[in-house]
Amino acid sequence: MPCPTCDHTMHPMNDARSCWCPRCGTVKHGEEVFVPKLVERCRQFSDTLGPAWSQLWVRCGIAESINRPEDRPT
Repeated sequence: MPCPTCDHTMHPMNDARSCWCPRCGTVKHGEEVFVPKLVERCRQFSDTLGPAWSQLWVRCGIAESINRPEDRPT
């Protein structure tokens, strides 16, 4: 199952209804989705970065781990 936050493959947890994403830390339990607070803070911070820092953000894989493919900066 793809992660609703970053589109990475989610891994099953103890019960059959819960999954965890090792890339961004999102947990999905049934229909409920729990996104780590750090993901939202990183998204807000990325909006303040200039071009050089944005490229570093992408190169380090941070943009990949906090956004779905269609929402990632190019």
